[in-house]
Amino acid sequence: MECREVKNNLSAFLDRELDPQFFKEIEAHLASCPGCLQESQQMARAWGLLDLAPTIEPSADFVSRFWTKVATQESAYERFLRGFKALWGNRRLVPVVTALSLMIIIGSTGVVEQINMQNKLSQMKTDDIEMLKNIDLAEHFETIKDLDIIKDLDSAQKESVT
Repeated sequence: MECREVKNNLSAFLDRELDPQFFKEIEAHLASCPGCLQESQQMARAWGLLDLAPTIEPSADFVSRFWTKVATQESAYERFLRGFKALWGNRRLVPVVTALSLMIIIGSTGVVEQINMQNKLSQMKTDDIEMLKNIDLAEHFETIKDLDIIKDLDSAQKESVT
């Protein structure tokens, strides 16, 4: 038996709520596992201290008062709707809430775009980054490719390779 299973069933073991076979398996495990034995002893002491505490009895009408309060309590959805209606019911706040909502939407869109751009940049190769740094040269490539000096450089490179 594993310690996790024993620890999950310690309360039932101490209350003797387990079937006899399972009870004996836990008993055997506790005899061979000092960690689980210590935890069971600590739990038994805690239960013993709770037994010493005075028993508190609720008043006779506690249950009826409890259920009355539950029945009259507003649900979370109803509280949300009430707050939402109060916010939008005040005509002076509508432009403010609208402006704030738009700012939040636009701001979050900007943040998402920034994150996407960072992800794209992190995936780029160093050659691509160098090309982006020199993008102004690439924009004018059609203009400069026909310059004589570029042709001379190309032919010089080809001669040096051979």
